[in-house]
Amino acid sequence: MDSILKAADQIDRQQIEEMVNVILDNDKELKRPRLFLFNLALTVATLVAVLMGWVGGALAFTIATAVALAVNYTAAEQRERITANGGDAIAVTSIIIAAGFFLGVLSGSGMSTAIAETLTHLIPESLGSHVGIIFALVGAIACYALPIDAYYFGILPVIAPIGAKYGLTPHEVGMASFMGQAIRYGSPTVAWLFLLMDRTEMSFADYQKEFFKYSIPMFVIFIVVAIVTGVLPV
Repeated sequence: MDSILKAADQIDRQQIEEMVNVILDNDKELKRPRLFLFNLALTVATLVAVLMGWVGGALAFTIATAVALAVNYTAAEQRERITANGGDAIAVTSIIIAAGFFLGVLSGSGMSTAIAETLTHLIPESLGSHVGIIFALVGAIACYALPIDAYYFGILPVIAPIGAKYGLTPHEVGMASFMGQAIRYGSPTVAWLFLLMDRTEMSFADYQKEFFKYSIPMFVIFIVVAIVTGVLPV
């Protein structure tokens, strides 16, 4: 903390202004400060429509994007903006569609049921009283290795009765399943991470090395706090 404060003291007002100006000047030709209130109102209206359930998210954001492009840019500029961002949109969409196919195959083929049954046989009767912690560990592995929908919609509903067999309440099963979120964002099934790697010019392996230095201790902290507070019975 002392080193951070010393570093902050070495930054003078001029340096701060230079950093702010770099941000303000970035893509300056694309900014429309005179339309700030309109763009703010459009954004708020879109979010309200989605959150209130008046219209589906895909339709709402498609319409809002079309309106924003039409109001803010000329026809030529609109084509440039679509071309500049289209590649990223297609890449992310392709990954999400692939994850959907994976979830469909996992659920429709019966593999999720088979996985649950296999996990049931792997839990010895002697460890039945610690099944909450076991669920947390299984959830962490599943959150890392599988698309999130595949675990929460495909596998968890099948293995949840196992917890009931050993005396876990639905609330305790749910809390145990959330422990794995500590390491979720190191998973290769998180589509936007690849966009982040592309933008930061960082390899996924290097990202994971840094991420797990903090996420694994955080997972342990989650478990310890859950045990101390009685969320996970032992």
